[in-house]
Amino acid sequence: MASPKTPQPKPRRAAAAAEEAPAAVAPAVLPDGTRTPNDLTRKRGSSRGSIDTQDPGYVNDQLNRVLYALDAFKKGDVSVRLTKQNDDIFSEIAEAYNSMVAMIGGVGGEVSRISKVAGVEGNLKARARPTGPRASGAT
Repeated sequence: MASPKTPQPKPRRAAAAAEEAPAAVAPAVLPDGTRTPNDLTRKRGSSRGSIDTQDPGYVNDQLNRVLYALDAFKKGDVSVRLTKQNDDIFSEIAEAYNSMVAMIGGVGGEVSRISKVAGVEGNLKARARPTGPRASGAT
């Protein structure tokens, strides 16, 4: 909370604020409906304006599926996967989620393996075996 001695900012007029705003960023969609390179909402896929993603029921169903999977992940269940139903943003979310869960599941499995080796054999020099793209030296 501001003290009585703290100067309060003066309200600015909308016109003055517009003059000071940077004009370097072009709008993502031009008035005629064409999209510009600054449209960062979606990078791939062909159904950018699909009727399915315009349907509130479809969007709600997809978001509920994502929420269910995230809740399972939060509880430690890495077996839940999202299916890709259409070529839309939700299929990209499913792909990213499934990749993340697979990677985390692999790390958990490796930790379990090392724990067993260290506990049963008393081998404290057990090392993690790298897997995935970084294991081969790729970045």
